[in-house]
Amino acid sequence: MERRVHRTGVREFRENLAHWIDIAAAGEDVIVTERGEPRVRVTDASAQAFFAQLVRDGKVRPPTKPWRPLKARVRVEGEPVSEEIFRGHGH
Repeated sequence: MERRVHRTGVREFRENLAHWIDIAAAGEDVIVTERGEPRVRVTDASAQAFFAQLVRDGKVRPPTKPWRPLKARVRVEGEPVSEEIFRGHGH
């Protein structure tokens, strides 16, 4: 089975870091782009190491509660709206 690959810009990655780390931890790859050009690929192992380093550096705090995704209430052709939005933005 092929790994799913997500693309996101640097700003979106920074603003939603925990979300993208969770995606990588689930076994999917995240490619972070800068001005549309790929800069880095985040995988499960690299996401865990990256987050651990951010905690050590005091840049982020570990969560106090487990992350729970919101349930999609609106679907487009059987998929969550967020997936349709990602596809529409080239992610």
